Amino acid sequence: MLTKSGMKKEIMENLEETGHGKGVLVNILSSKKQTWIHLALLFVVTILSYGLLINKLGFYYDDLPIIFTKYHYSAADLKLYNSLDRPFAYIFRGILLSILGVSALKWHVFMLLEWWLCCALVYLFLKNLFPGSKQIAAWASLLLVVFPAFSLMSVSVVYGSGLIYLVFFLLSFVFMERYFNASKYRGLYFCLSLMFSMVIFFYGIFLWDRIVQGIVHFCYCFANFRRTLSAK
Repeated sequence: MLTKSGMKKEIMENLEETGHGKGVLVNILSSKKQTWIHLALLFVVTILSYGLLINKLGFYYDDLPIIFTKYHYSAADLKLYNSLDRPFAYIFRGILLSILGVSALKWHVFMLLEWWLCCALVYLFLKNLFPGSKQIAAWASLLLVVFPAFSLMSVSVVYGSGLIYLVFFLLSFVFMERYFNASKYRGLYFCLSLMFSMVIFFYGIFLWDRIVQGIVHFCYCFANFRRTLSAK
């Protein structure tokens, strides 16, 4: 019976026998390390951009009637409040309100983590979509963190519960890319991509006019940024 060290030695010997196996393994490990380093960098930049004064923020704009309804009325009243124009908004907003409550700090921390996750998913999608141009994914995700098209980060309840659908939208892209390029679990990736896409479909057009405009504007600015670098 092989020990753990013996199995590791045998694997390395087999890799060496294949010629470039060891180099491939090193490249894979190096690529994963670079991915985690960049995700950590995105997190640091997100905190520096939006989190330094996070404990000073409160509830603003359309957050106030939602928090007022949550604090003074029942869950049924909160569901009725959302059912007039955005009936599906209550599904996740109600769950988040039961978890985060009426604490402004919790909502703003959740909003910050959501935005970091969106930028991380953009990086992972672009990195896998363009494996030969990983710098594009790195720069695009870094610029997206600080891009000012989405300027309502402080409206944490409305956009915190709405931004979760952008996370689902990006997850559908990530799993769709995996479905086309992965050699294993393609059926699982297809089902996950379809599931997150259906969530977006039932949610409707809430926030999408502003989010899509922001993404298009970002892509336009990033293309100009690359053109400027190429000219230099």
